[in-house]
Amino acid sequence: MKNLKQETITGDLVGVTDKEIVLNTATGKVTTPLDQVLLLTFGQQPGAMPNVPWVDVELTDGTELHCAKFSVVKSEVSVTLLAGQTVKFPLSALSSMLANAHLEKNRKEWADILEKTSRSRDVLAKVKDDVPNAAEGLIGDAGETGETIHFTLPSGKEGDFALAGVYGMAFSRKPDANAAPVQCRLMDTHHNVVMVSGAEITPNGFTVTTPAGAKIDYAPALVVKMDYSHGKRDYLSDMTPSKVEEKVMAAENAESGWRFRRDRSLFDGPLELNNTPYEKGLALHAHADLEYDLKGDYHEFHCLIGLDREGHFGRTVMVRIEGDGAELAKYTFTRGDKEKSAPVVVTRNIKDVKKLRVIVTHLDVDKDNDIGLNAVLADAYVSK
Repeated sequence: MKNLKQETITGDLVGVTDKEIVLNTATGKVTTPLDQVLLLTFGQQPGAMPNVPWVDVELTDGTELHCAKFSVVKSEVSVTLLAGQTVKFPLSALSSMLANAHLEKNRKEWADILEKTSRSRDVLAKVKDDVPNAAEGLIGDAGETGETIHFTLPSGKEGDFALAGVYGMAFSRKPDANAAPVQCRLMDTHHNVVMVSGAEITPNGFTVTTPAGAKIDYAPALVVKMDYSHGKRDYLSDMTPSKVEEKVMAAENAESGWRFRRDRSLFDGPLELNNTPYEKGLALHAHADLEYDLKGDYHEFHCLIGLDREGHFGRTVMVRIEGDGAELAKYTFTRGDKEKSAPVVVTRNIKDVKKLRVIVTHLDVDKDNDIGLNAVLADAYVSK
């Protein structure tokens, strides 16, 4: 477990509530208040998806599940996850489902279908002659045996459709405003993403409850991590800048659309510094100016600044961080110079800062040639 103090605590999970997490460490039990927890990891990594058909299911709370089985009886949905857990929740909590989602072709076609619909009505799609056909209307309850589901067109024409023949369904719904707040995001080994509003220890692991009311049992071996950082630590790559100013001088760069990237390099590859990959961060071309509206809600800014691995030797990039117009940090990096190209860790107090700016420019004599002038802010975040 990692906490807000950047401490790492290792042990077995023996307690988890809406107030605290308890780990049994080598020196005894350690209890950490939930508002101090950033991340809980379980030692596993996401595995390869199994070579079997699956159904993609999304709940109104944002939970995304890959399911081996999907059924609806009356107004209750029942799914079986690829790891074997059975999950039940009301039909009113279902946002969408896509059958045979293991096929990339189906996922792309479904995205295209939804993009072309108004989304002010429900969408039901069936396959005819190997082509999905979608209609907008109102999706009702399923039958008592779970074999059919009711659908009404805007014209008033209605009927029951065989669930086995449904390609996909999408509901025009908003999350329940009275639902319990999300405490964390759970990611498991089968690439499911679960919004967690509550959790409790069980003999075989723990059970999580989503804001939409779904309960999922987990053994620790099936969990990759539980991310509690939202609202405590916010990554710049997850935030939307209030202002963006970018200027690309070289024509070839302008054509390639080199604009700042979130969690990817400017060349759409992995984000790296010194050959070390980073999951979160920003990649920026010289002549970039990003401003973030923090509203004075955060107390610390942190990042690792360095040069993108692609570029020309001898070019110099300057990165400046400002808070409400005051300079917080300024560094210059020269590619090919061992001392002047090493990444720098930046941690600054930003208590009461309302506007945070990240400015990247270059110091070359040839102001019109900005080829290869790229910087990376890895692991860039603000914390409360």
